[in-house]
Amino acid sequence: MRNAFTVLASITFVALFLVGCDSDDSVPAASADTVTASPTAEVTENATPTSTTRAGVAAIENERIVPDGPLYGIAGLIPPNFPASTDADYLAFFAALPALGGTVGNYAPLDDLADNQDVGIAAGLQVLPVTGFHQEVDGALEVTVDFGDAAQRESFIDGLVDFVETYRPPYLGVGNEVNRVWEADPAAFDAWAAALPEIVDAVHEASPRTAVFATFQYEFLAGLDTITGEGRVEDWTPFDLAAPYLDLVAFTSYPYFAFETPSDVPSDYYAAIREHTDRPVGFTELGWPSAPIRPLEGSPLAGLGGSPEEQEAFIARLEELLAPVAPKFALWVWAYDTPAVDSPFESLGLSSQRAEAKPALDAWRAFVGTK
Repeated sequence: MRNAFTVLASITFVALFLVGCDSDDSVPAASADTVTASPTAEVTENATPTSTTRAGVAAIENERIVPDGPLYGIAGLIPPNFPASTDADYLAFFAALPALGGTVGNYAPLDDLADNQDVGIAAGLQVLPVTGFHQEVDGALEVTVDFGDAAQRESFIDGLVDFVETYRPPYLGVGNEVNRVWEADPAAFDAWAAALPEIVDAVHEASPRTAVFATFQYEFLAGLDTITGEGRVEDWTPFDLAAPYLDLVAFTSYPYFAFETPSDVPSDYYAAIREHTDRPVGFTELGWPSAPIRPLEGSPLAGLGGSPEEQEAFIARLEELLAPVAPKFALWVWAYDTPAVDSPFESLGLSSQRAEAKPALDAWRAFVGTK
């Protein structure tokens, strides 16, 4: 969502530091019951491991790794005390990630995707890469790639091919919350959808084991966005246009956009997805706030905020809510709170900005199986 993923240049330093550290004493240690490996994976017989160096960061090529189970982790690269984080805060963030599922999101413009991938790999994590073709400018959506222009389309596809040839990721997102583009610029969405067969074929030719997906904002598709006041109604048109070309469909989802408490969310909340596709499903962002949403305080929508207890209760319901779609991956949006994002998202962390654990932290660890 808006302002959701900010990556600082200093993160490159962290990656270099992690690569050079002795793991026994240089990186803050996780607790004794922490699971420190990404989900079990199998490697194809013809894998040929190689080592490369990009932008001064040691990177190990993903050897056509196919996850043997769902991936769980954290979507945003937000360490403690962000946006005033220190190098130690970044190190603490990466040290905490294995206990939160072992996967980290790499949601970035195509030009930045490889550098961010290097950071996650250097930290020993599974990395979920997602790129797109729009950005937020002064609160408005701006399309950054014109897929109706042959040169821009070719350049985007060439960038994807270079990326998957280097990293062989199990999953690759080629559009983020694309139904928002459909709302703001239908012609730009149509051009992207028309280019999807070429995009997917090119990725498969370069890396046959990579599953290509795009993300959709679930509440906006389903017309469950009371929080925005924009009066959306359920309309799956953009999903129905794109899903047939994708290997997997993914969603960002924030049920508090429409429901006051986790108990209000119906148990079949995500079942509608199966009415529109039989493709595998993933969730690149999930969240529920642990505090009231400041701009809504005193308004009729004030109940759409949250509390620590509500956040914990929502996570406790995730197994039930996600069961109808059995997601291949599910990432919580933040590990730590931050004021550097829009108000509806600032209290979504599993811990406070100062790294004080909330009840949600243990609940998430129980959900992902690291507690």
